[in-house]
Amino acid sequence: MQIRDRFLHGLKWSAIGKLMSQLLSWGSTIVVMRLLQTSDYGLMAMTMMVITLLSNLNEFGFGSALVRGETLDRRTCGAVFGAMLAVATVLNGALWLGAAPLAHFFNDPRLAELLRPAGLIFLISALSTVPESVLRREMDFKAIAFADIASVIVTSLSALGLAYAGHGVWALLLGNLAGALVRTLVLHLRSHTRVWPNADFQQLRGLLSYGSNLTASRFTWWFMSQVDVLIGAKLLSTAALGLYSVALTLASLPLQKSMQVVNQVAFSAIAKLKNSGQAVPPELLKGLRALNLVSLPSCALLALLAQPLVLLVIGQQWADAAPALQLIALAVPLRLCSAILATALIATGHAGADFRNTITGALVMPLGFAAGGLLWGANGLAAAWTVGVPLVFLLNSPRSARLLDLPLRSVLGTFRNGLLACLPLVGVVMAARHLVPAQPLWQLLVPGSLGVLSYVLALLVVDRAFRQWLQAQLATRLNKDS
Repeated sequence: MQIRDRFLHGLKWSAIGKLMSQLLSWGSTIVVMRLLQTSDYGLMAMTMMVITLLSNLNEFGFGSALVRGETLDRRTCGAVFGAMLAVATVLNGALWLGAAPLAHFFNDPRLAELLRPAGLIFLISALSTVPESVLRREMDFKAIAFADIASVIVTSLSALGLAYAGHGVWALLLGNLAGALVRTLVLHLRSHTRVWPNADFQQLRGLLSYGSNLTASRFTWWFMSQVDVLIGAKLLSTAALGLYSVALTLASLPLQKSMQVVNQVAFSAIAKLKNSGQAVPPELLKGLRALNLVSLPSCALLALLAQPLVLLVIGQQWADAAPALQLIALAVPLRLCSAILATALIATGHAGADFRNTITGALVMPLGFAAGGLLWGANGLAAAWTVGVPLVFLLNSPRSARLLDLPLRSVLGTFRNGLLACLPLVGVVMAARHLVPAQPLWQLLVPGSLGVLSYVLALLVVDRAFRQWLQAQLATRLNKDS
């Protein structure tokens, strides 16, 4: 099977897996939000900030290095396995010792109680890296899709049951741990590679340079993406941080889950294209165009309909999260585009350039978060995304475009048709909201449906490729019917 065909096959199975799992995940997340308090989500945001930081050190980029390497042997896999188990053990010890000082720093003693068991995720991750990397290298995304589905089912049911039983924030933590463990078990069962850990760390020499660059980039990315929680934890109450955290989750959840599909498949496909000497830029531009045609109207609708969405879906107690949701949604399309370019850079061996790009964000974003948090609280943190993400994108995209052999004009041009088609969407939604009853259901469904219809009609006018694709789909359907 050709790389392009394998990419599409993998994308199909990843999409199926994510769709099935996310239907359950979104439903359970909404119910859990209704059952828990804003302070529970604030506390979980602080916990995950610490865990995400240490997770970057735990994996050290070895998984990605295994995927993109030209060759792979069992000895190297065993060395990676052994190294990750050793690092996970050290990180668990450090977390147990540092939990109390961290709780004191954030002025919440409950944080220490959560951080210590949360460190189990490092050991679980160490057990899953090699089988998952082998499956990605083989582009067996059907197996990974099964693992994702099993994980989400267990996570959702565990969190729901614990939240309903009144266990508060522990529902979020224990649900995630249970899901991660099940995912690891399924990956091992589906993988054809069985290796034992070894201490032959000389085997890792070829992976260390790539892994160290990638780890540095991920660490800096953590700082850029989690510094808002760090600043918010010091400036805001736990409840206010919870409101911001939920707004960020709602703004990012659907599209970021979709991006997990694209990034998982794209990394393997781009790496194979690079190793086989085939051209990467044309396919990458097509992917960016398709991504923007979906993300731009989705985020525009989310920003315009944030208030009725929050009231209808998660309830009146979260009403104050709507303004932050509107602001964060505006930045999501550029964040997703940046993520695709970062994936392409890493897959083509430019991890150092991705690190430099991430440093740019790590210098710009904290200033915005600090200023916004001090002046306007949770809404100020959200506004920093709206202002900072476009600035970082404009600073980084010339470097990314040059290394990927993409004209910068072409990268920016992938936004053009989606933005043009969004103009009538905005007008239609704003007008419709004044013409329907004030109840959240009416305010969400009628303007949203009319907005989608206006976007599709506008896209038929401004985007020839979309017209050709739609005509091809109709022709195929007619041929099948006849």
